[in-house]
This record gives sequence, C-alpha cells and structure tokens, in this order.
Amino acid sequence: MKGLFKSKPRTPVDIVRQTRDLLIYADQSSASLSDSKREEKMAELAKNIRELKSILYGNSESEPVSEACAQLTQEFFRENTLRLLIFCLSQLNLEARKDATQVVANLQRQQVNSRLIASDYLEKNTDLLDTLIAGYENTDMALHYGVMLRECIRHQTVARYVLESPNVKKFFDYIQLPYFDISADAAATFKVDLVTETDKACEDLIFNYLKQQHPSHKFIGEETTAACGITELTDEPTWIVDPLDGTTNFVHGFPFVCISIGLTIGKVPTVGVVYNPIMEELFTGVHGKGAFLNGKPIKVSSQSELVKSLLATEAGTKRDKSTVDATTNIINSLLFKVRSLRMTGSCALNLCGIACGRIDLFYETGYGGPWDVAGGAVIVKEAGGIVYDPHLVKILTSLLKESQLQTRF
Repeated sequence: MKGLFKSKPRTPVDIVRQTRDLLIYADQSSASLSDSKREEKMAELAKNIRELKSILYGNSESEPVSEACAQLTQEFFRENTLRLLIFCLSQLNLEARKDATQVVANLQRQQVNSRLIASDYLEKNTDLLDTLIAGYENTDMALHYGVMLRECIRHQTVARYVLESPNVKKFFDYIQLPYFDISADAAATFKVDLVTETDKACEDLIFNYLKQQHPSHKFIGEETTAACGITELTDEPTWIVDPLDGTTNFVHGFPFVCISIGLTIGKVPTVGVVYNPIMEELFTGVHGKGAFLNGKPIKVSSQSELVKSLLATEAGTKRDKSTVDATTNIINSLLFKVRSLRMTGSCALNLCGIACGRIDLFYETGYGGPWDVAGGAVIVKEAGGIVYDPHLVKILTSLLKESQLQTRF
C-alpha cells in the first residue's frame, strides 16, 4: 500500500514557489525560532536553488529542457523571487551563493514567447540594480553581485539606466578599491555596460538610416535578436547587422573591431559591407561586381600549398571541457599542417582578411549568428574565395589528408 502514495515529482513551477516561500522565511524569520529549525529551512533553500540551477544548466545525465526552463523563468519573474534572492543572498552558505548567482545569470538569457522577460522585470524594478551596484561595498558579496549585475546590464534598457543613474560615479571609486579581485570585477562590469550601450546605439543608427532608404526591407540585428528573439529569414530583402563585431577586442582596446552589414535577397547574401573605424578600412562587395578595400579591388591569396598557408580561427565563447577539448584538438592537428595560425577575435574581419589575401584559410565553429558572416561572405566570394558551410569535420578531415588547399574558408 505504501507504494501507492508516492509523492509526485515537483515541477519547475513548484520548485520556484517553494524557493520563494523559503526566501520569505529567510527574510522575515523571527529570532525566537530555534537555530536547528532555521538551519533546516536554509538547507532546504540551498537544495531548491541547486535544483533550479540543474534545470537551467542541465547535469551529467541530461541537457536543459527548453519547456522546463521557460516555465521556471516565467514563474520566477511572476512575483518578486529575484528581489528576495538578491536581498537574502548574504544569508546563504558559499555554495548556495554560487548556485544562486549562476541561476540569476542564466535567467537573463532565457526567453519566454520570444521575449527576455528578465529585461521587462528589471525595467520595472530598477532599484534592484542600485542594490547590486552597492554590493561592491560588501567584500564578502561583491563578486557575486558583480556577476549578477554584468548579466543584467546586457539588457540595453538596463545598461542605459545604469549609465544615466547617479550610481555610475561609484564605479570610479570601486575600481580603485584596495582589493584587486573586486576592483577588477567592477572595471569589467563598467566596460560591459559601455559596450552594451555602444552596441545598441550603433545598431539603432544603422537601422534608422537603412529604414529611411529602404522602408519595405526587413532587418535582423544582433542586439535586436538578443532583446526580442529570433526573426525568421525570408525571401524578402533583409539587412543583417552586427553593430560591433569583436566586442572583447573593443573592451581591451585591441584594434580588430568592425561593423558588419549584409543584405540578403531570396535568402542569398548579395551585398556586404565591413568597416573597421579604428584602422579606417572599408571592405565592400556586391554580387557580380567584385570586392574592394577602400575603393580598390582585392583578391584572395593565390597560395595553393597548405604547409605554406596562414590559417585563422577562433576559440569560440564556450568553455565547457568537451567543447574546449574538441577545439584545441583540431588546432593542435592543424598546427602541423600549416605555416602558422592567428586568432584576431573578429569573424567578419577574418573573412575580409581572406578576401584581401592577408590570410589563406579561415574556419570557425559556434560563431555568434548570421550577422557575423552575412557581410564578409559576400566579400570573400566576390574576391574569388570559396565559402563552405558543411559539417566541420568533413572539411577538416579533407584538409588534413591533402597537401593542397581546397578552400579559403
């Protein structure tokens, strides 16, 4: 008979609601309650937060389930769970703090019905951003709050609020704190804020101009996609824009930074423009009209021997062990087959490097999106190069077996 009354597995919504109840307890618990009772409740809270993390990130046995993530996200922001978690963070043990920080970071990227509802919530609760900024003054909590804040300000409206608020001045004090890890974290957060606002401002400027010139055309942008969800590519003329390719380079002052614009017609890349404002290099290409650098015709390299070629690639953004191992294994193999290898940090500029003959060969896996290649692909083709998009293994296997170059991308 006992087996007939097994409890039902908890749903993501159940876990969020129970977590919220426990956070309310942690926030309001009376000093008259016994220490053992409080410890029991806090242990249960830590377990729930760990379960939330498992749903969002997956575990050793399973990958995240999109439906479960959406349910969790919707319930999390339906009421003030985020507010409670931020205010109660200092009461958690270290492991629970780490889990909570990862949960909050992940939720900023979760979409529900093609919307980032975290952005909507934060726009209505900007005081939470003030709390996270002030968190740098607490040496025990600074790094946790810093991670949360960096993820929150990836939302353009949030980034703008932080930049325009009086609290932005505090960053200059935090950057000079005597604790190196905290001061470095504050500097990184401030740079992310500036980059987010720069990205969106550039995209708005480009789209507004193009819409005036071509009001009937469609538009796909990296920042718009991040804020509003994926837009389906149709046969209609569509401008695909990356307002800032090479974001990390931009943050560090490394000059390989560009704006990439591509126009597709019938889903075929037809016009490409890539501009590096720091080096003042404008790459252009139009289907059937050739490719140019600052108005002068360009052509791909004539190098035909793999062993004499200069190869460009990127390590990508993922840092899980399986991805890093796969990436480095490929690089290690290719290093014995080519003259040398470069990583510039900009997919669009790597393609332009191919187009003007500076680079002989380029490949990349896991790039950010179509905005990274829509412009550069046209320029490469018009410069006489070839662009492949089959399964990566097939390309590299062919390259490793042959002594002659078969592709320039």
